[in-house]
Amino acid sequence: MVNNQQISEFINYNYTPFNKIQCIKRLFIIWITGAILSFLGKKIVLWLLLLGMVDLFISIMFITLIVRYSQFQIARYTCDGVFYLYMAVALNLAAYRVIAMQSGSNWWLAVILMSLLILCMSIFVYIVFFNIKSGSYSEKHISKRTVSLPCLGGIIGVFVARFLLPEQSQQEALTLLSYILLITSFIMCIPSINLLKVLLYKNYIKK
Repeated sequence: MVNNQQISEFINYNYTPFNKIQCIKRLFIIWITGAILSFLGKKIVLWLLLLGMVDLFISIMFITLIVRYSQFQIARYTCDGVFYLYMAVALNLAAYRVIAMQSGSNWWLAVILMSLLILCMSIFVYIVFFNIKSGSYSEKHISKRTVSLPCLGGIIGVFVARFLLPEQSQQEALTLLSYILLITSFIMCIPSINLLKVLLYKNYIKK
């Protein structure tokens, strides 16, 4: 059984205050990622509309965090969780779109790839709860993750593979790129566990 003290330790683990500038930068990254994803493959207008609505909703959320909730701990977790979840889903969809460039649209494949992402997140949530119960978050350990370079490399790789490589090499490169994007998607979903902190904060700490 997990107690309030263990939950509090998890919520406060490696906590850093909310940064408005960082939140704004992430908002730009979200819009740029959505635009690039929309232009991969066919049905560009449809993807632009769908991702545009999602990006607009996230923009309103982030602006609200900046204006009204920047002094609260929950703002940090919400910004981190939403950003990394968006990037994980976007990279997962990018992997599908790259595959579709070669073999055509297959929505069953998209469902399978997204299911793998959900499975990965579920396993990580289980691991987190196991660590909470075992008291693994009782001491603060400084850890720093750099995820910008893998994302940037994946984006650049799409255009390099699409326009600069010969046809045969291009197909091989796109296949490799789809694997890289998918794996990076799984890695990016890990920090989205901050959304679990939001849920636990509301149900246990805020009471």
